Amino acid sequence: MEYYTIGQVSKLCKIPTKTLRYYDEMDLLKPEKVSLETKYRYYSQNDILKIPVIKYYKQLGFQLKDIKNLICSLDVNTLESYFTKELAIVEKQIQELNKKHFAMTQWFQLLKQGEMLSKETELFGGVKIYTSVMPLYRTIHYQYKVHEEIEHIESIFSNSFVEFCSENDIFTYGPFILKFQHYEERIKSCYSTINCYSEILGEYEEMIQIGNIRAVNAIHKGDYSQIPITYKAVLQWVKKNNIQLQGITYERYIIDRWCSANSEEFITELIFPIQGKIA
Repeated sequence: MEYYTIGQVSKLCKIPTKTLRYYDEMDLLKPEKVSLETKYRYYSQNDILKIPVIKYYKQLGFQLKDIKNLICSLDVNTLESYFTKELAIVEKQIQELNKKHFAMTQWFQLLKQGEMLSKETELFGGVKIYTSVMPLYRTIHYQYKVHEEIEHIESIFSNSFVEFCSENDIFTYGPFILKFQHYEERIKSCYSTINCYSEILGEYEEMIQIGNIRAVNAIHKGDYSQIPITYKAVLQWVKKNNIQLQGITYERYIIDRWCSANSEEFITELIFPIQGKIA
């Protein structure tokens, strides 16, 4: 039988001698024989044939301890069982990565939308106001009860909503949305309950849909403390155009504290549903 030294195996298989020694120590790939006098390792052809298998398993992401088990008890049934388990793990990882990719893509598009809106020409009273149909959002209903006057409600409620989703294993994406029972509540900073929304992936028992309603929209640029001023500009525009509002309002945060530390860069879409249904 022909034997190969560790140096020859290293050159032949393009694998460091340090790695071969480590494989020997962990009983993953032991040489066929070791000289009692010199302690030199000698590998057989059969040993060498195991090296590309080990390399391929490593390329697939298998742990060395698992490769060792496969190499030591290599047969079709063992390999099939192991692959079944690993494929289930990989498929779950793919699902999670697809979720992350989708959420990050949506967030990037939101940033681009905010960037575009920040460059648009302002209209009525220094505020961009227009009518449109509020898109349909798949979300869950989360209600925050207000017991006292709160500053920075946008951040507080978003943090509370994210914590709620985390506790219930709900994956959200897209802009955070607040719903106020009446626009006067927002103008006077006097709230009782506020509903929080964000779009979700997957199916949940308490999933609802919001949107698909005609609305007056306004783009507020800058700090949230100035939002009541934008509300008043919208009410003037609505009165001028003889439009009847439902009373409830939504705020859709496009560029917020999650995106920028500079409040002057904030972009918020205010949504005022109009009375009547879509024709």
